[in-house]
Amino acid sequence: LGASGDNIVQYTTPNFSGFNVSLGMGLPGLKIGQDPAIGVRVAYAQGPLSAHYVRTSNINGESRAASTVGSTTVIAAVSAVGRATVDTVAANYDLGVARLSASYFRRNAEGTVAASAPKSNGYSIGAAVPMGAATLKAGVMNNSKTDILLDRTSYGVDYALSKRTTLIAEYARDKRAMTGDQATNNYFVGIAHTF
Repeated sequence: LGASGDNIVQYTTPNFSGFNVSLGMGLPGLKIGQDPAIGVRVAYAQGPLSAHYVRTSNINGESRAASTVGSTTVIAAVSAVGRATVDTVAANYDLGVARLSASYFRRNAEGTVAASAPKSNGYSIGAAVPMGAATLKAGVMNNSKTDILLDRTSYGVDYALSKRTTLIAEYARDKRAMTGDQATNNYFVGIAHTF
């Protein structure tokens, strides 16, 4: 919901006093990773506060037979092996001197999907402080799923070179269960331009 992709049908209601609702359905695709799914998003944005709740449900899971046609993997069959449901709540608040954000997600799995992708939950908290042309950013996130990223602490700065061009520099310290909770340092520098 709210993202582009293959075989997605979505309807979003008009805005009613800051609220709108989106309903979406993803049809079975011809590529790996395009399972049938349904979702609903309830959003509110008015004044300094914006928030949304999203619930998505992957109907069939991940078991399928596939074949390769040229360089493309094509699905020959999809079998229903369970269901994965994700609930996400997120909010942003603009204090004027800073923008605060927070989110929480919970993923539940049923059937054999649960064996390959167990239940998990996580949260993120962030802040952005504008200071003239620069915006200082900081955030933390945590994910309970043991085979992927567990914790991230990040810092960064966006510097507006013009109304449409921004220089971005970020640093993140990550911990992953796959590396025995050893921390890694990651750096990113880039330029974003809006055409």
